Amino acid sequence: MTDRPPIEIADTWFRHLAERDVDAVMSLAADDIEVGGARGSGSDMELLREWVTRMKAVVIPRRWFTKDDVVVVEQEAVWYSRAGEDMGRRVMITTFRIENGHIGGIYRHDDLAAAVTIGGLDASHELDPPEGTGTQARPVLGDDS
Repeated sequence: MTDRPPIEIADTWFRHLAERDVDAVMSLAADDIEVGGARGSGSDMELLREWVTRMKAVVIPRRWFTKDDVVVVEQEAVWYSRAGEDMGRRVMITTFRIENGHIGGIYRHDDLAAAVTIGGLDASHELDPPEGTGTQARPVLGDDS
């Protein structure tokens, strides 16, 4: 798994998340993964598992930036009602730090420019999205949150 490019690992993470395959998402994470976001940060697989399990939105990656082992992805999160109605949308940013073929850190941001700068990237590091990314958005039936 160590020979996979970091952008491919991040893309695989989004694909597993879209499929709601928690075990597959977790298989991409390093044992001591660091998770950070609006509610704080920690280094714990269970913290990641809880976050992935709790996620009720469909996440559609839109813009990709990468340099070395850092991948920053701007995505649109869409929440759906049980009936499949669009309940709201929000742009979010996720930064991945890849270590030895696994996600060593995953961080959520609200500001793309800040995330790109923190990751040591700039506009020249933007790439075309991986083929097929963001094309399978579908409602997640269940909790309205």
